[in-house]
Amino acid sequence: MSWRAYIPKKLSGRMHERDAPRVKLDARGNVDTDANHMTSVPGVFAAGDMRRGQSLVVWAISEGRQAARGIDQYLMGETRLR
Repeated sequence: MSWRAYIPKKLSGRMHERDAPRVKLDARGNVDTDANHMTSVPGVFAAGDMRRGQSLVVWAISEGRQAARGIDQYLMGETRLR
């Protein structure tokens, strides 16, 4: 499976697919992320099947929560989410 990230221009219109930054993929073709679930494109996060491949829904829920912490940290500079 192939994944792509599309980053819209800041509220000023759409970015064409050919101009969109691409996220790095791991050896299995899943989106590669850091410990906070951020991809190689700053401000773009991934979790669940996109990050680990097809798996159990409990993993997707857990990773969604972890990604939310990473997003909160990125946006607010700190997080209180557990």
